[in-house]
Amino acid sequence: MTINPNKYIPLGKCKHNYLYLINARHANIGVFNAKSRAFKKLAPGFITKRSKFDRTFLWTEHHWDGALFATAKPIMELEKAPDFPNETEQGENWDWIKTADDELQIIMPDPKDTKLRYLIESEQRFQSHILVLRDKVEKLWQRERMRGTRF
Repeated sequence: MTINPNKYIPLGKCKHNYLYLINARHANIGVFNAKSRAFKKLAPGFITKRSKFDRTFLWTEHHWDGALFATAKPIMELEKAPDFPNETEQGENWDWIKTADDELQIIMPDPKDTKLRYLIESEQRFQSHILVLRDKVEKLWQRERMRGTRF
């Protein structure tokens, strides 16, 4: 297993509906969705599992080659993901709403969502890959901090 966080798979070589090991802001694995573009200027992204506010939900990390909000570098293709018919991605299955007392509350997807379950199970199956990636990224950061630069 060769994992190099300095080298990543370009956007044009990512395959739709494949699971990738990614170096991203909030995730380490994600399913590439070539159709995910919330705005025209955003690159397609990786549907990931994200936890926040003691909740777990689907989230999109956009490919590093994108112009805006680029947060994910795919490092390694892991497997073809199963098809998830009639399921949505981030933004359509959770949202913020205002409550009667004018506070924001988040509506979360059903925890039985098969895409979310697949990502949770994949994270466990590919734990060794994730740990190697995290270790290598941390060593790069330490080396770059000593030099005063960023990779």
